[in-house]
Amino acid sequence: PEVVVRFISRYVDPLEAYDANHNSELRRTLEAYYDAGSLEEAARRLHVHVSTLRYRLGRATELLGVEVREHSAALDVQVALKAARVLAVHRD
Repeated sequence: PEVVVRFISRYVDPLEAYDANHNSELRRTLEAYYDAGSLEEAARRLHVHVSTLRYRLGRATELLGVEVREHSAALDVQVALKAARVLAVHRD
């Protein structure tokens, strides 16, 4: 369990801290992007322009130190985000 917590924290904690300190939505942006499967669809779901979405993905890339649009890194980030969501439900 500790390994899973560290894995989730590696990706989710920086996003949540950044969002809290900057009143932004990087975590929500990444979740929407991964769920949508394309820039255009994610932008539509988030009600933002594609260029805004690209900026946010770039910011997340800088923050996490991995290219969030590259397949292997994206898989790690996506799994961490989904696991965080599932574990949050089961912690109650």
